[in-house]
Amino acid sequence: DLDVLGGGAGGMDLALLSASASAAQALCSLPWVCAQFTESTLRLILTCTCTRLADERLVQNKGPYAAVSPQIIKGLNQISVSASVHSPRVTSLSAILRLLHMPQEIPDFTTAQAIAGGATRESAEAMAQSKVHLMLTKLFRYRFQNVKCQVVKACKGRDTSHTA
Repeated sequence: DLDVLGGGAGGMDLALLSASASAAQALCSLPWVCAQFTESTLRLILTCTCTRLADERLVQNKGPYAAVSPQIIKGLNQISVSASVHSPRVTSLSAILRLLHMPQEIPDFTTAQAIAGGATRESAEAMAQSKVHLMLTKLFRYRFQNVKCQVVKACKGRDTSHTA
């Protein structure tokens, strides 16, 4: 993240952010693209989207991102869900489980607002870690539910009666 806003706040030009998010959304909406993701690629995508969603600047009512934050949040959510749902089942579940098992590196810009507001770095990072963990847990539940639905649909098509 470039410091285009000044004062060490980090940030990105909104036009560039919009174009980048749109391109990533378009790619992740294509199942054949996501089918090519390795576990490490999917972990990178999920790490980036979840840590960005934990960025406190997205929930502020004023500032450079206030007008576009709902679209940014929706786009990041769509990227993470599409990437995990359209990637191979084993790849998706193992990537999410591995991310849940290890702490994520939280970028400084994610916690800058909390620290400026008087929070300690440790408490700000713990809060961001908690948010990321919650997002990954929800994503795992959603993906696992998707797998469960596919199994149930497959079983409904079979004759399960055991008459002799």
